[in-house]
Amino acid sequence: RFMRPVPEEMPGELLIGGSGVARGYLNRADLTAEKFIANPFGEGRLYRTGDRVAWLPDGNLAFKGRIDFQVKIRGFRIEPGEIAAVLEQHSCVREALVIPRDDLGPQKVLAAYVLAAETAPTAAEMVAFLKERLPDYMVPSAYEVLTEFPLTPNGKVDRRALPVPALLSASRQITEVPSTPMERRLATIWQGVLGLTQVGANESFFDLGGHSLLAVRLCAEIEASLGLKVSLPTLFKSPTVAGLARTLETDVPEEESPATVVTLQTGDTRPPLFFVHVLGHAFSFCRPLVSCLGRHQPVYGLSVHFMSGDMQVENRVASLASAYIRDMRLIQPEGPYQLAGVSFGGMVAYEMARQLRAMGEEVRILALLDTVAPGGVRIVHVSDRLTIHLRKLRTEGPGYLVRKVRGRIHRLQRRLQVFRFWVKSLYLKLYRKTGRPLSAELRDFAARADNKAADATYTPEPIRQDVLLFKSMERTPEVSVELDPQLGWGPFIEGQLTIYDVPSTHLGMLTQPYVQVLAGQLRSHLAGPSGGPEPGSHSPPLVEGRQGP
Repeated sequence: RFMRPVPEEMPGELLIGGSGVARGYLNRADLTAEKFIANPFGEGRLYRTGDRVAWLPDGNLAFKGRIDFQVKIRGFRIEPGEIAAVLEQHSCVREALVIPRDDLGPQKVLAAYVLAAETAPTAAEMVAFLKERLPDYMVPSAYEVLTEFPLTPNGKVDRRALPVPALLSASRQITEVPSTPMERRLATIWQGVLGLTQVGANESFFDLGGHSLLAVRLCAEIEASLGLKVSLPTLFKSPTVAGLARTLETDVPEEESPATVVTLQTGDTRPPLFFVHVLGHAFSFCRPLVSCLGRHQPVYGLSVHFMSGDMQVENRVASLASAYIRDMRLIQPEGPYQLAGVSFGGMVAYEMARQLRAMGEEVRILALLDTVAPGGVRIVHVSDRLTIHLRKLRTEGPGYLVRKVRGRIHRLQRRLQVFRFWVKSLYLKLYRKTGRPLSAELRDFAARADNKAADATYTPEPIRQDVLLFKSMERTPEVSVELDPQLGWGPFIEGQLTIYDVPSTHLGMLTQPYVQVLAGQLRSHLAGPSGGPEPGSHSPPLVEGRQGP
């Protein structure tokens, strides 16, 4: 979408140029202007095919579906053709079609239609096959096996004539029914929110199609029907009917459970990954990463935004790290530990690793996601700027001037943001003094301001630890700022510093499709069930890692 070539094996739209490109569509000036565009890489025009492809190392193009069939479900932009292409790799599937449907429940879902090869596959087999290869949110919720697809007179699939499939959740087998009065009352509420006829006692709310918006509605319904307050952190920690019923029946205060820990994925017996986030938001930022790591990997989130007001930790990196370690050890009493953090969260993860090593504990993985250490940004003096301008103009051509203008506009916007930040700071202080509840925008701003204040008072101490550094490749071109290739971590890492470039923006590396690059590299380092690297998890890197000195 930025009109830039994408790295090898990353999907993008196929554009075709050369003398074979037509002049346009007959009597369709609007469509011609949309599809036939000026070539930013040379002379002539390019034709936008609308095909989503990836360039393979052997020179072939892998078709990934159509851009114009993309849909948005639960906040994720999805290409159904890509799901169908994966489903067709199943030995029992001859042809597949995936479409969105909004007539199967209270929310839009993906439905898969397949033509069987010889033996017809079951829905459970197809789900298991897809979950091994795709994030959970890309796995269809309904399946239908057909003998042939209905066709239009011109030979295309008649999507309107496709039969209504049965939802997987509606046809699943319930092994444990809600037994206690509290479980039965909660199950009734869940059925209404999720649009289901049955809910098992130990089925996860999120596995049944629940998401953050429905979670808010569920909490409101429980309070309205039962008169019991359920917070989102409680639901994330106890996402089953039986688990939530036990929490409500025993009336255990949230302070007695790990105050900062949220269960993102239970997984199996392999060592968990503890992910430090920075803004709360029910960890919505990192859920695509959790899905891409695979359903077998346990993942827990650490965030002070889930603590009650009287338990808040001092806003210093060392204090936050100590609180996280205390609560983390309630989940995993002893190492080796696996830690990851994004942005400011990486700074806290680094301090956690330092404190754990001082306790004699082993930190197996420390992954920093676009975290800049002190000294990672260098201000370029005026005397050096002309040299930098000339060098970049010579190596990058006229396009550098365009990017410079954009960078100048961005810097003016940043100055305006600094003024807005000052105004919001005064506004936030006023709200906190009056005790009024903060709006969603102010809560987000307060989190960013707290992170900035804690970061300003922290100087990392060197540790003998191997570190994985995932670095964003997309940054605003500002010549007055020079970024250290190691983001400033070189002087602090006395072990091996492995750097992976991710073709994305700062928090963009946690969104599709870039998160697949991040997850693929991280997955190859995570411990499997036996404690070593996960068998078969390492795939050829899309962007090569490199070692620091």
